[in-house]
This record gives sequence, C-alpha cells and structure tokens, in this order.
Amino acid sequence: MEKERVKHLISYNILYTPQENNFDAITQLASQICHAPISLITLVDEDKQWFKSNYGTSVQQTSRDISFCTHTIETDDGWMIVEDTTKDKRFKQNPLVTGHPYVKFYAGVSLCTKEGFRLGTLCVLDHKPRTLSQDQLNALTTLSQYAMTLIELQKRNKELEQLKDHLSIINSNLESFSYAVAHDIKAPFRIMNSYIQLLMRSAKPKLVNEEIEYLEFIQQNAVELSKYVKNLLHFTKATHVNIKKADQIPLNTFLQQILHLLQPDDTVNIQIPPNLPIIQSSEVALKQIFLNLISNAIKYRNVDESLIQIDFKEDNLFYYFTVKDNGIGISSDRLKSLFELFKKDEYQEESSGIGLHITRKLIRKMGGNIVIISNKGEGTTIDFKILKYLHSEEEA
Repeated sequence: MEKERVKHLISYNILYTPQENNFDAITQLASQICHAPISLITLVDEDKQWFKSNYGTSVQQTSRDISFCTHTIETDDGWMIVEDTTKDKRFKQNPLVTGHPYVKFYAGVSLCTKEGFRLGTLCVLDHKPRTLSQDQLNALTTLSQYAMTLIELQKRNKELEQLKDHLSIINSNLESFSYAVAHDIKAPFRIMNSYIQLLMRSAKPKLVNEEIEYLEFIQQNAVELSKYVKNLLHFTKATHVNIKKADQIPLNTFLQQILHLLQPDDTVNIQIPPNLPIIQSSEVALKQIFLNLISNAIKYRNVDESLIQIDFKEDNLFYYFTVKDNGIGISSDRLKSLFELFKKDEYQEESSGIGLHITRKLIRKMGGNIVIISNKGEGTTIDFKILKYLHSEEEA
C-alpha cells in the first residue's frame, strides 16, 4: 500500500517544483486562521518530506523519520493534533522539538486523492503548547481540500499539455504524409489522363457508343481525382505556413497587390480605406486569408451592383479586419458547415471546399478567430482578428 501511495505521489510530478503563489496563499491563510507562526504544505516521499509551501520558515524539507506528517497520513481519519509535543512520547525527543524550530504544537490534515491516497498534509506549527478550536480545524480541513484540488488541476493541465503536444506531432505527421501522398500520385494521374485523351482521339472511331461512354466516364473521374489531389496539395502547403515570421506589411499596398492577383472585372466595386497603417504580421498567411475571402466575395457577388468593403482597426493586442459584401449571401444551413474541410458548395462546381477551412486554420494559428454573419440574399460580413506580432523577422 505504501509503495502504491509513493508511486501515486510521483505521478503528480509536483515534487521539487518551484514555489507557487496559489500554494503560498493557502499556507499564509492557514497561519492567519489558526494564529500559528508556521504553516506547511508537505509531500511525504519514500524517505523524506518536502514542502511545496513553507510559510514562516526557510526549511525546504526534512528526513521522513522525524516527520510529524508521516504520523498524520497514517491515522485512521487523516488528521492529527498534538497539543504539547514535549509530553508526547512519539515526539518529545524529536530534533524538531528539542532544536530549531522548537515545535511545541502541531496540527495537520492529510492531502487525500479521490482514490484515497494521502500524499502529504497541510499543517500548522507553534512554538508553544496549545490547541485548535473546531472552527479552526474545519477551516484547516477545507484549505487542505483546496490544496489537493490545486494539485489535481496541475496534474490534469500537465496531462492536457502533453496530449496537446502529442496531437500536434500526429497532426503534423498526417499533414506531411498527405502532402507526400498527394505529390507522389499527382504524376500518375496526369499520365493516366493523357493516355485516356490519346485513346479517345485514336480509338474513338472504332468504338461503339457504350464503350465511348465508359471512356468519357473514366476521363471525368480522372479529372476530378486530379482536382482533388491539387486541392490536397494546396491545403497542406497553406497549413504549413510559417506564421512566426513577422513581416512589415503596408496594408494599402498589400491589399492592392491582392486585387491585382485576383483581377476583378469592372462590375466589382472594392472599397479600401485610405492611409491604412503598416502592420507587423505574417505576410504569406495574411495573403492566403485575403485571397480566399475576397475571391469568395467576388465569386458570390450580386451581379447587378457588386460592392465589397474592407475595413481595419487595432488595439493593444489584436488587428481587426472586416470583409463585407452585398452578394447573394449564405443560407443558415450552409453556414453550419462552412468551415468543414472539402465541404463543397453545391451551387458552385469550381468550389474546392478547402478555402474557408484553411482561412480559419491560419487565423487560429495566428492567435485569432473568425466570425461570419450572412443571410441568403442579404450579403455577407466576415470579421476576423489576429494577434499582433511581438517578434521581429530576425528573431523568428
């Protein structure tokens, strides 16, 4: 049972960690409530007791064989009060009683896990014999439970961080794998499509209608598979963008370059505020985001009078962008699945179903989020924010 208890204690990865304000606040409060000069949060290891928090003393640990707390965690009810240590045969010759810090009074309550393992105690010490009132003992019990809750939360947070790191590695490996697969099968599909076209030209006069339909069906599916591979490559390239590289971006010049790449026709009125600032962000990521958002606004525009408005503001932490159009809008059903990967728009054959997924992924990697408000036939407003960069390009 003791081996299991120590093993359980070690699993929390709290032994010999730095002092923390949350735990120090507990020992300080325990001393104030119990009117005791010393208060400790102790963790009892195999051969010593170590103090996660030590209010009123600079001692960091003691040998377990002189530990009061060892007796506490071994009691039936998990708490112990020694009103006068000089009259208790267990402790009257203890070096902590006969020498510094001259403990004459001890009260401790075990730190107990939900599985029933007692890891250590919250205890108060005094230099003179005394006792605790029932209210003080109740308060000490409550504070010990709070200390155990903190320990449990820290363990869970560490486990979640480890899981997050593990999932991040898996996700990165999957993206790399998908890129490698898409890249490797790109050439065979191109060759297959070329041979089908050649066969269609040379053998078509010799084939019956049913055979021609089979070839056309194969050709159509080869084209669709090629598009899928192309989109998969685009997705993996876009999501591997290094957002930690900070560039100086003059927004007006940057947005004009985006429009030059998209080349909207004269029926599209795109309004950009003058005198936008120079911001510090990942140019390649922001370029991908605006290419997706503005191209969607053009694609789903109101054909009679198309208006796209771009706006910008900032505060101490974030850059805020808005892309607003008066286009055909998005139905409430479509809004629910808008960011799903490869979720194509049934009304747009050229839709790849990856643009908005990539956009949200990049924005989240940049510490922000995106909100889309739209109704069918009433246009769409897209608001997104990204964290301001704190590192220069050289530091990245």
